[in-house]
Amino acid sequence: MGFNVLGIVLSKQFKNKTELCKNLGIGEVEPVDSNAVFEEAILSYSMGDDDVYITEVGNGTLITFGVEIDYVKVTAKSSTADGGKGMTFIMGDSVGLYNLFYSEDGKGLRSLNSAEGKITDNRGNRLLIETEGKDISVIIFDLIGEITGVRFWDIEPEHPAQLFRRK
Repeated sequence: MGFNVLGIVLSKQFKNKTELCKNLGIGEVEPVDSNAVFEEAILSYSMGDDDVYITEVGNGTLITFGVEIDYVKVTAKSSTADGGKGMTFIMGDSVGLYNLFYSEDGKGLRSLNSAEGKITDNRGNRLLIETEGKDISVIIFDLIGEITGVRFWDIEPEHPAQLFRRK
């Protein structure tokens, strides 16, 4: 079954989560559960269509969200304008769809899209993390670690997260 997640990862943490969601293009959200855990944030079958999970990990923030959030409007560029890194991503293991858009200092640097094993978008210079033959899903996991400072696979399932819902 694999991972089926839409998300954004940022190299900073933010105090005002509702304002962050507006600035990222997710929209107006309201807090639902401040005692959620990371495992819930990455399980698409338990996530509601308008759910937004925010997990602070390492030095960064990992946000995953439901399918009703307009992924195309979500952007990390504004949140990286003052020296940060960010990436929006799609991990669609069940349908073979993967996408990443990486930015630094408010500028989009890399866009990569794969559908059913074929690269359909490949813009910008390759990142150092991209090595020959590396699968796009592995690149996404590696970039999550690079941006937050913690490898994705080292985040404990019970790591605290917050659940919000789009209004």
